[in-house]
Amino acid sequence: MTMEKYRCAIIGCGGRAHGHAKAYQLVDRG
Repeated sequence: MTMEKYRCAIIGCGGRAHGHAKAYQLVDRG
C-alpha cells in the first residue's frame, strides 16, 4: 500500500513506528 511506504519514509519502519502509528492515526482523524 502507498500509505505503508509513506509511513516508512516519514516515521521509519521499526519498533518505535508502532508508537508513532497511534499518533499518526489521531492526526489522520483530525
